[in-house]
Amino acid sequence: MGNRGGNAGGRRSIQRLKGNAELRLLVCLHSEGPVPSVLGLLDLSCPGAGPAPATCVHVLHLVDLAGRASSSLVAHRNKKGFINPSEMARLHNAFISYEQDNRGRVSVQPYTSVAPFKTIHQDICSLAAEKAVLLVVVPFRRVTGTMGADDLALRTNISQILAQAPCSVGILVYPDDMAPATPLVGGNYCPQIGVLFWGGPDDREALAYASRMALHGRVSLTVVHFVRPVDQRDAKQRQLDDSLLSKVRFENNNNEYVVVDEVLVRDMEQTIAVIRSLGNSYNLVIVGRKQGPNSLLDEGLADWSECPELGVVGDMLASKDFESSNSILVVQQRPRKGV
Repeated sequence: MGNRGGNAGGRRSIQRLKGNAELRLLVCLHSEGPVPSVLGLLDLSCPGAGPAPATCVHVLHLVDLAGRASSSLVAHRNKKGFINPSEMARLHNAFISYEQDNRGRVSVQPYTSVAPFKTIHQDICSLAAEKAVLLVVVPFRRVTGTMGADDLALRTNISQILAQAPCSVGILVYPDDMAPATPLVGGNYCPQIGVLFWGGPDDREALAYASRMALHGRVSLTVVHFVRPVDQRDAKQRQLDDSLLSKVRFENNNNEYVVVDEVLVRDMEQTIAVIRSLGNSYNLVIVGRKQGPNSLLDEGLADWSECPELGVVGDMLASKDFESSNSILVVQQRPRKGV
């Protein structure tokens, strides 16, 4: 699975990933509902052109434990690589099939955690640390109707995962079962990815992940960089933001499918109008959970958020009032201790 030494105790993130090093993900699933959206995200995460870097996906099936029975974490693939399919859930099989169809690009490690949902974040964070993953992916169903008990129970766990994960966290907002789903990848069309960028650690991690997706041979990436007439960032954050944007521009200088658009916004209303104008332009929108000081939305909308775990912008994109059927990935880079 690659060398995990040295960086295992550090602040693991996609932005710190070197060159063609292996991308390690931990996907958490309690039902089959999110599987198509997660597989679409995985397909975008596995570049299809050139010398593709490997992707290792740890798929963790979450099973609620009732009563006083002991919790358990089961690895379904042994050290020799053999799998006992009779022990796995059907959702695991979808990922094993994906691995077989994409040999050399992706490897899948299936697990099942049987634990009370109120403490299942402990298994998630422990496995993320043990396997030195860079991103924990947690599905989040965009609800237009009644929410199921499991969805509610797991949603309360997200704040614990955000607080305790040893790496970055990606909350994948996927369409409600009754909503028309827009596939992330498939057919002969070019998937459209949009990144909303103000600056700050979370936005940089979101952009780093998206720029890796741009290595895919059939992906169009648009970075919408919101700027203000008077820059509110300190010198260090401005340098970090500008350095990453310059890197993305340089690496994609000859790639017509990657565009960085600067959009000048003067107030909150103008910012919201720009976001709403995007509509269904993208199959996947990636945004940081928290934005830097150049964002005008935190003060005005933070108190109105229905789902604060998504952040202000993520909550807006996922709301019932936002007419969109695309998937949304809300990214949090692991914060420094005390931050």
